[in-house]
Amino acid sequence: FPPPSASADAQGYLPGKWYEIPSKSLLKRAVGAARSRGMVPIVDVVLNHRTGTKISDVTNDWTTFERPNWGEWAIVKDDWKCAPN
Repeated sequence: FPPPSASADAQGYLPGKWYEIPSKSLLKRAVGAARSRGMVPIVDVVLNHRTGTKISDVTNDWTTFERPNWGEWAIVKDDWKCAPN
């Protein structure tokens, strides 16, 4: 399965809030259907493929991440937008 969380793209690979799952009941049904047919579903998640959920007071750009609330250093450590002062 692609990442099930709310995403900026249709495929789910630009999630903004990992713990916000828009179609939780549909996801549970899909997982149940796969299991009932002997499949083991897994979720494909790339940790650094995240979209900021709001504009940061520090960088004045889309580098604020929520749910989980990780600091800008956690995702865009080497990004020029988050260079240390």
